[in-house]
Amino acid sequence: MKKIIPLLSLLFCFVLVNAQSSSKVEQFDILVQLQEGQDVQTFLLENENSFNQGIQLKKTVSSKFGFHLFSITNGINNESMLTSLRETPGVVSAQFDSPVQFRNAIPNDPLWPEQWHLERIGLPNVWDTTTGGTTANGDEIVVAILDSGFDLTHEDLQGNIWENKLEAQGLPNFDDDGNGKTDDINGWNFINDTPVLSVTGHGTSVSGLIGANGNNGIGLSGVNWNVKMMFLTIDLVSEVIAAFDYIIYQRELYNNTNGAEGAFIVVTNGSFGKDAVFCEEEPLWAAMYDKLGQVGVLSVAATANENWDVDEIGDMPTTCTSEFLIAVTATDTEDFRVSNAAFGPASIDLAAPGRQTSTITTQDRYIDSFGGTSSACPHVSGSIALLYSVPCSDFAALALADPPAAALLMREAILRNVTPLSSLQGKTVTGGRLEVFESMKYLHAYCIANEQEKQGGNFKEIYITQKGFVRIFPNPVSSTLQIDYSNEGFIDFSIRVFNSIGQEMEIQAPDLTTPFETQTIDIDVSDWSAGIYYIIVNGPEEEITSLFVKI
Repeated sequence: MKKIIPLLSLLFCFVLVNAQSSSKVEQFDILVQLQEGQDVQTFLLENENSFNQGIQLKKTVSSKFGFHLFSITNGINNESMLTSLRETPGVVSAQFDSPVQFRNAIPNDPLWPEQWHLERIGLPNVWDTTTGGTTANGDEIVVAILDSGFDLTHEDLQGNIWENKLEAQGLPNFDDDGNGKTDDINGWNFINDTPVLSVTGHGTSVSGLIGANGNNGIGLSGVNWNVKMMFLTIDLVSEVIAAFDYIIYQRELYNNTNGAEGAFIVVTNGSFGKDAVFCEEEPLWAAMYDKLGQVGVLSVAATANENWDVDEIGDMPTTCTSEFLIAVTATDTEDFRVSNAAFGPASIDLAAPGRQTSTITTQDRYIDSFGGTSSACPHVSGSIALLYSVPCSDFAALALADPPAAALLMREAILRNVTPLSSLQGKTVTGGRLEVFESMKYLHAYCIANEQEKQGGNFKEIYITQKGFVRIFPNPVSSTLQIDYSNEGFIDFSIRVFNSIGQEMEIQAPDLTTPFETQTIDIDVSDWSAGIYYIIVNGPEEEITSLFVKI
C-alpha cells in the first residue's frame, strides 16, 4: 500500500491539471466589416445577448471602411461564432485574423557577387533616362513596403527613407499631423502600434532591392538610385489591412491637397501572403486592393514559394482579381522559373529574378544570395516606382488628375512588355519576365503620341503602331517639309520619298530616337519640281504610304 498511494496521488494530480487545462477558455480574433454608418459600440450593445457578452472590441483597424477586430472569449466553437457574426444585421463581412507568411526562400546556391538581375531586366538602359526620385512635375515618389522589419540605419538606405515632414519637424511624443499615429516619421509598426520599427533581415533585403542608394560609392544599387521608402511592419492580416488604410490615408491626403500634405505613394510591396488560401476566403483583405487603386496606388504581391498551381491550390493575395494588383513569381539566373516558385496561368501575372540576387541586410552588411518570390516582388514594385519618374509631364499630370488611370497605364506598361520565356508559357498570364526598358518604351510612345494629339491643327497623323505616329506638314509645301515621328520603341523609322514617276529623292536619314522627345526631320524641297510626291514609312509593324504636294 505504501507504494500504491503515491502513484494514486500522482494520477489524481494529473487528472486535475488536465481538467483545468481543458476548461481554459480559448481566445481568438475575428475581423469584421460593419455597414457604412454602423457605430461599433452600438453594434456591440445591440448584440450583447446574442453573443452572451463573449465578444469584445479589440481595436478598430480602419474607421474609414468600418473594419474592426473583435476578440472572442466565450469558448464556443469558433466556426459557429464566425457564422453567427456573418449573419448578424449590420455586418458586411467577417473572417478570422491570422498571421501571414513572409516569402523568403533560403537559397542553396553559391553566392553571386554581381547584380546580374538588374541588368537582366534592362535597368542600365533605363538609368540612361532616369534613376528615380521624382516625377517630371516634381512629385516625390514613395514606395510603401509592408514587411516584418527594417534596419533604417543601414548605410546604403540613407537618403532614400521617406520622412513625414510634419512629424519630423514637430514636437516629440505629439501627433503633429493628427492622423492618430504619434511620431510616425518613417512609417509605423502595426505589430506593436508604435513608430519604433522592428529590425529584420527580410524587410531590409527587400528594401535594398527597391531603393539601395545608387551611384554613391557605397555597397550596391537598388532598382531606384533615388526613391523614398515608407516602412510598415506587419504580421497579422488585420495589420496588413491597417497598413493599407494608412497608405490610402496618406495618398488620398496628397491628392486632395495638391501635394501639400500626405505622400505620393505609387506602389506597395508585399513579399508575404498565405499559402493554399483563395482570395474569397479573405474578403476584407481582398477588398483593400481596389481601394488602394482608386487613390492611385498599385500593389505588387509575391506568390508562394511552392511548386504548385495557385489557380488550383489557392494563394493569398495572388488569386485576387483586382486590376490594381500585380502577382509575381520568380525566375533564376538562366531565366527558368524557380522550381519552388508557384505559378498560375489565370492568377500570376509575370516573373522577375528571384534567385541569387544581391542586396543589403542588417548591420551594414551585404548578401548576394537573397532569393524566392520575396526577391522577385521588389524588382517589380521598384520598377513601377522608377517608371513614375520618366521625363513625361503628361504622365505626371495624369497621376494627379486621374490617379487610377495612371496606375492602370503603368500596369499595362509592365505587363504588355515582358520578355517571353518558354518556362513561363502556360504558367503565368503574360508568359514572360519583367523587362523595364521595354516598359519605358511603352510609356515613351504614350507620352509622345499624347503630346502630338494635343497639338491639333491641320497636321496629318498616321499611326503605324498602337502608340506610334508619323505626321507631315505643311501640305501642300513650297520650301521645307517637316516630318515628326515616334513609335512604341526606340527603333528608327525608314523614311523614303519618291516622285510621281517612281524616282527616289535623296533625303537625310533620321537619327536615333531619343526617349520622350519627338524626332523631327526637315527636308528642303525648294528645288524640287512641283507635283505629287510619295512618302513610304517603314515602322516596326507595317509600311505606311502617304503623299504630299509640292507647289
